[in-house]
Amino acid sequence: MRQLFCAPQTCVITNSCAKRGAGFRAEGFVKRSVIYSIDAKDRIVDVDKAWARFAEDNGGNPDPSAVIGHCLWDFIVDEGNRNLYRCMVQAVRERVSPLHIPFRCDSPAVERHMTMTIAPGSLGEIAFICTLHYSFDRAPRPTGGIRSEAATIVECDGCHRLWTKRGWRNCWDIITAGELTIDDRPINVLHTRCAACSPQRLPVVG
Repeated sequence: MRQLFCAPQTCVITNSCAKRGAGFRAEGFVKRSVIYSIDAKDRIVDVDKAWARFAEDNGGNPDPSAVIGHCLWDFIVDEGNRNLYRCMVQAVRERVSPLHIPFRCDSPAVERHMTMTIAPGSLGEIAFICTLHYSFDRAPRPTGGIRSEAATIVECDGCHRLWTKRGWRNCWDIITAGELTIDDRPINVLHTRCAACSPQRLPVVG
């Protein structure tokens, strides 16, 4: 998913940004976005031309027919990231309000800093608008991150809230408060049930 559903690598270099290093590229004057959408059953129904360019630039199949009609979650291999994105999509549908998320979408030799807007439709559709702000070259890293650097989340299997130092909270509140960073690390998921979802609460790792 990280190399099929993010933003293109094209950037505009400004003088102020170039001072940070030859490998630094910033969207100083033009912002490029990738837009794709899913229906109420989470099937991919549309991708824009920028998506095709991004897929081709990253060695993927740029033909939209390769993904349209397929479930979005089939393209997210990492369980933790898959659960997190499902949680965000569920929250957007329930609140019928867009969610804006700063996130990373890296390729092995490029680090990209982006913003994703997850916007709801009237019939359960969801549009993803991924905008690249800046990127820079780096030493190659494995696609999908390094497992030893994985983040860990604790998720209730009943209500899908996440455990934090402030107790059980939904992902909307955690993300909008800036308490959860979405970067190139894999995510380990510890499954349990909160007190509201189970009369016998399982141990929780804080």
